[in-house]
Amino acid sequence: MPENEAGNSGILIGLDGSRPSKSAAKCAVQLAQNLNLTIHGIFIIDETIIMGPYEYYKAELGIDETPASQAELVQWFEIFGEREIHWLENLCHTAHVPVKTSLLFGGVTESILDNAVESQFIVLGRRGNNHSSDERHLGQYFQTIVHRARIPILVGGNHHRYIEQILLAYDGSPAAQSALEWAVRFQRTMHCQVSVVTVNENSDSSQQWRTHVEQELLNAGLETRKLSASLADPVEAILAAAS
Repeated sequence: MPENEAGNSGILIGLDGSRPSKSAAKCAVQLAQNLNLTIHGIFIIDETIIMGPYEYYKAELGIDETPASQAELVQWFEIFGEREIHWLENLCHTAHVPVKTSLLFGGVTESILDNAVESQFIVLGRRGNNHSSDERHLGQYFQTIVHRARIPILVGGNHHRYIEQILLAYDGSPAAQSALEWAVRFQRTMHCQVSVVTVNENSDSSQQWRTHVEQELLNAGLETRKLSASLADPVEAILAAAS
C-alpha cells in the first residue's frame, strides 16, 4: 500500500470517511498548527470486511453494488481511501502542517495502535459510516482502541467545532497529571479556557481537597476559569460540568 512521507508524526489520525472522522481530523490540524506537531494520517482497509461474509462495505463506501471478487472490493476501498487521504493532505497543506499518509490493509485496532507508538495523540471519529445515523453509538473499534491506548485520544463527533474550551477531570493520578500538562500547553498556545472538575474520593474534607487541587493546578501553571469540587459520583460530576 502507498505511503507518503513528511517526517516523524506527532498526531496519528485514523481516517474512515465518516463525519466524526473528518471532525476529529480538523481539530487535529488545529492542534498541530498551534503546537508545531506533524500529522500521520492512515486509512485502513479492514480485513474483516474484505474477508468476511457481511456487507458492511456498502455503508462504509456509500454504495449499493456487489463486487465481482474480493480483489475488486479491495480496489474500491483503495480508491475510497486515497480520496480521504487526499482530503487530509489538502487540509494540512492549507494550514501549513507537515503531513505523512499511509494506506494500509489489516486489522483496524492493531494498525492504529502499532502506528501510534511514536505519536503524542491518536485522533478518531467515535463511529464509522455503518452507524452514522445513531449519534449515541460508539464504534466497536473505537471502544477497543480507547481501552487499549496509552496516549491521549482526541474524539470527533458529528459536528466540528474549533477547540476553545477544555474540561479537565482531575483526580491527582499520574494520568490526570499528564492531562493537566496538556491542558496547560493548550491554554498557553491556543488561549483555551479551561474548566476543572474534581471529585473528592479521599478521606480529606471537601475544603482540604479543594485547596490541595488548587495548589497543584497553580504549581502546574494552569490559569483556571472555573474549579468545581464535588463529592458526587465522578461520572455524574463530569457530565454535569460538561453540560
